[in-house]
Amino acid sequence: MLAETFAVDIAAYAVLSNHLHIVVRTMPGRVQQWSDREVAARWLRVFPGHRAEAHDATPSNEVIDRLAADSNRIAVLRARLASLSWFMKSLKEPLAHIANAEDGVTGHFWEGRFRSPRVLDLAGLLGTMVYTDLNLIRAGLARTPEQSEYTSVRDRIHVRQRYFKLAGLRARAPRRAERLLRTDASDRSPAHPEDGIWLAPIESERGEGASAGAVDGLPGVLEMTLDEYLMVVDMTGRIVRGERAGAVPSELASILARLEVDVERWVTVMSGLPRVFGTVVGGAVSRAAEAARRGVRWVCDAMQIHCPA
Repeated sequence: MLAETFAVDIAAYAVLSNHLHIVVRTMPGRVQQWSDREVAARWLRVFPGHRAEAHDATPSNEVIDRLAADSNRIAVLRARLASLSWFMKSLKEPLAHIANAEDGVTGHFWEGRFRSPRVLDLAGLLGTMVYTDLNLIRAGLARTPEQSEYTSVRDRIHVRQRYFKLAGLRARAPRRAERLLRTDASDRSPAHPEDGIWLAPIESERGEGASAGAVDGLPGVLEMTLDEYLMVVDMTGRIVRGERAGAVPSELASILARLEVDVERWVTVMSGLPRVFGTVVGGAVSRAAEAARRGVRWVCDAMQIHCPA
């Protein structure tokens, strides 16, 4: 709900018992396309306030119109709906209330403010997403990506499986497939293995006849196919679990080489503790540009997966 409401896309996530990881793409230009009324409706969906219908997720037209008429307030809310900090506040605060109520306590639930290294390039993004998707496997809580509950990779696998299952059903029994689609929430035949997922799609280039994105034409996040991404996750997960005796499959090595990722560093990072330090994730050129933007001499790479400069 938050991803659909804010001007953000979720590329990857993993929820564990005591922490969570989220790879977020902020889309500040998107809020400028929303009307004042849409800004008001989106804000009230997340923060209904103390109005009589606060229990209802859908605010009344009267409430929306009243808020939309306040141009100064709308300007503030438009900026907030594009803010990573407000997105995280909207995610963390309800979780804290729920957890404290369950435990019968008050006070701070989270240890501190969230850490947010900035991802600077595609290689860094791939590493961050795979690192996130493998959290449960690295922690010994799951054996395979499809068994990793509350992760983006499991969501992607399930949507892909649905697509191919329906494709096979259409070939064998087209009438039954159409009946199934009519009862499905999407109410349409998926044209691509990523259609119908709430996450940002993997593929930046979609095939002919496919929708531009899984949700409202969202752009893809990586210059690779969904199957290539799932292969990287699967093969890296096998290495992390020690099923390949330290060997790196040639298919994985070729994809990493294409993105100028150091294979040995990749394996070391993915096998390490589930903690990320530093302020950015990116190669030497990207880090130099970011340092110049910040007006500092250098910035620290949080993951160190790139090839040496």
